[in-house]
Amino acid sequence: MNLQEIEKRAKHEKERIIQHREGPSIVIAGPGSGKTTTLAERLVGLFRDDSDPSRIIAVTFTNHAADEMKEKVIKICEKSGYETPDLHISTMHYLAKGLLHRYSDKIGLPTSFRVVGRPQENILLTDTRIELKRERSKLDRYPRNTYLKRFKANRAGISNLDTVAKIPSKSGFATQEQFDECYDSLLDYYRSMDWYDVVALAVKLLRDNRDILDEVTNQIDHLLIDEYQDLNRADQELIYLLATKAKSLMVFGDDDQSIYQTGRFANPSAVKRFKKIYADAKIYRLSVCWRCGALIMDAAWK
Repeated sequence: MNLQEIEKRAKHEKERIIQHREGPSIVIAGPGSGKTTTLAERLVGLFRDDSDPSRIIAVTFTNHAADEMKEKVIKICEKSGYETPDLHISTMHYLAKGLLHRYSDKIGLPTSFRVVGRPQENILLTDTRIELKRERSKLDRYPRNTYLKRFKANRAGISNLDTVAKIPSKSGFATQEQFDECYDSLLDYYRSMDWYDVVALAVKLLRDNRDILDEVTNQIDHLLIDEYQDLNRADQELIYLLATKAKSLMVFGDDDQSIYQTGRFANPSAVKRFKKIYADAKIYRLSVCWRCGALIMDAAWK
């Protein structure tokens, strides 16, 4: 396959993705395939076709990726002579946090709740160790991070905790349940929540309050999700809930790029699970890697 044929194939693949308007779909896109540009062009295509920009939500994995996507949308709009709309482009965490602030009274959260960072975590771990010591349960230097990791894994929706380091089965050590209860009570005391609580609580909010779910989903027409393979189970559940009434749900992902072994507890089977839940989903591909030279690409196509 020569360069002209490769470019023609890539253009056709991109156009199909940009023009998708109804139902669930998944885009299998490897590194260097022009995924971010395609996603940005799809966003522009949606509101160019008279879709209300306020009813379109795009979710990325990091703040940097969100900023990059916004910049690409602005450039495409400027080049095409369109006025750049106010689009909802954010991370999953930011989206969930917005829901909790908006409906904080429904789940008993203070409107000024805080999400703890690493320094605050260390303080909470020290306080937890002191509290458990009073109950004659130990939480020494080694396992306390293990306790916290399992706590976070549970919040991220990981049902099989065998993938997370286990608690030492020694007499006098606190159980995971004791740690969770103590750590949770301290979070409440400081009017704070763990980073992984944010998405988990947003899922609970929508599941337990049908009126809120209806109110939120009635305001969403199109959902676009980047780096889908790096979402954990709680992230995925939030997307499924938000897409309940959407005209279209499009996720971009590649199982081969999953970083599920990181602290985010991403689900390595996220893409397969999406295909199972949305059996009628359209499957698109961005198969051309523009980071590789012609010699490498020619060899790959043989």
